[in-house]
Amino acid sequence: MAVSKCISLTAPANKNENAAGALSKSMDESGAHGTEEFPVAVYRDDVTENAVSWHWHTEFEIGFVTAGSVRMECANGNYALNEGDVFFINSNVLHAMRNGDPPHSAVFKSIVFHGSVIGGAQNSVFYKKYLLPVLHNQNFREMILSVNSSRYQNIFSMMNVVWDS
Repeated sequence: MAVSKCISLTAPANKNENAAGALSKSMDESGAHGTEEFPVAVYRDDVTENAVSWHWHTEFEIGFVTAGSVRMECANGNYALNEGDVFFINSNVLHAMRNGDPPHSAVFKSIVFHGSVIGGAQNSVFYKKYLLPVLHNQNFREMILSVNSSRYQNIFSMMNVVWDS
């Protein structure tokens, strides 16, 4: 699996543009994440100077900060992520990533994957029972796990296995 730079759309002309303004521009991220046979892509993004602008995609995204501080902005929240913090962004959630402490470095890695990787075909019992409730839960748009969270180590270890593969 090759590591790529995020393919999000061009940054807003106005750095103070909010989520509603970005949404009105229909910022659906274009391009495939992975392939049809293996719908997974891994990204390493350095947002020290260039932000990952407002966008959304149908895939899930999970990642972690590898250097510095990253500001994750979502339609319903704004989060300061520090080195080691893990984030999850649900399908179709508008989000952007920026440097959280300019001019210091800000780097994160993420894995963007289609739900079929976990649940199989959309008509499978696993997809219907476990994925659809997450996909359709309007209250579960994003999640942050800090280093001191009880669930952190298991998730962080699994993400590193993906990165090392």
